[in-house]
Amino acid sequence: MKIYIIGAVASGKTTLAKTLSDRLDVPYYSLDNVVHLPDAQSPTGNTKRSVTEQAQLFAHILQQDRYIIEDVGRPQFTKGLHEVDHILFLDFPVYQLYKRVIFRWLKQGVGIEASNYKPTVAMLSKMLKWTTTSSKRQIQPFLAKTTILRNKRDNQNYSDQFEV
Repeated sequence: MKIYIIGAVASGKTTLAKTLSDRLDVPYYSLDNVVHLPDAQSPTGNTKRSVTEQAQLFAHILQQDRYIIEDVGRPQFTKGLHEVDHILFLDFPVYQLYKRVIFRWLKQGVGIEASNYKPTVAMLSKMLKWTTTSSKRQIQPFLAKTTILRNKRDNQNYSDQFEV
């Protein structure tokens, strides 16, 4: 089974990927970790990998027999949409994403939640901007193998199908 979870920042991609990974016993990969490498010395808390290194890491993931990948819909990973058996598109209302981004940022700022980046005001601003970026156009050619999840309940109902 090969699943691609795609959605805006704070739509629940990682949470859903982890849940499905546990229930299906399939490894999951966050493509944020393919793009960025943790770097405590960097002002942002991470460093962007070279395009070549990103391509190599992504190609290695796609060679696996089973996987779950999650991403915001970066163009360099479009090949994954062709390769997978199923796409989950998390299409949450923007106001809900704003709320989630702000609460996440606050929790990361006080150390309650881990982060792959430094939770600065500049990062909060970027994340709020990214919530309005949709991948709807990107998934159009793949609607036959796409399930659209529009809220937390949809996510839960989908993952409950695989209850152990």
